[in-house]
Amino acid sequence: MEKALEVVNEKYNVKITLKCEQIEILRHAINKKDVFALLPTGFGKSMTFILLPLILDEVNNVKSLFEVPCLALTATATKEIQKDVYDLLGFQSDKTEVIAALPNRPNIFLNLVQSTSKYEVELAWLLEHMRTRNMPSTKNRKIEMFHAKTDTKTKNRIMQDFISPSSIIKVLISTVAFGLGIDIRDVDVVVHWGLPESHMMKV
Repeated sequence: MEKALEVVNEKYNVKITLKCEQIEILRHAINKKDVFALLPTGFGKSMTFILLPLILDEVNNVKSLFEVPCLALTATATKEIQKDVYDLLGFQSDKTEVIAALPNRPNIFLNLVQSTSKYEVELAWLLEHMRTRNMPSTKNRKIEMFHAKTDTKTKNRIMQDFISPSSIIKVLISTVAFGLGIDIRDVDVVVHWGLPESHMMKV
């Protein structure tokens, strides 16, 4: 499998390095085993999905479509959802390899507070936090808003600036239109205002 990855890197002029779990997924798939992978957001599920057909092509051990393994990738799945996936894809528990990497992030914690109509009082701590981090005003566009009605040009500008280490955006007020899976290591605080049913999945 490692040799096939080297060939792919050379053929497409890329330099891809994989985590242990990604290598394990690809190795099982090459051996024609179905795989159910539970990996955190930002771990590299898409890369695994993209690489699989390229590596299978290099290994060339698939003789027909009936031999093609099935790969299911997700960041969240309860036992019930996992069973549904198995049923829909025809996975057999005793013949399916399960690869899981559960996030252990001691720097992250959840704090739940009952909200009222006194928004200014309840968000006073956030304003104080901004002041202590030298973020006192909207001058120089330090605060941005991102929602479904934001025009495409502005969305692209915000996305490009927000992920940059030198970004001047210090506070981003957004709806779910901003999306999930944004891997930005220097985000300090995330505030969910309101508690939708899918809150835990978003977290």
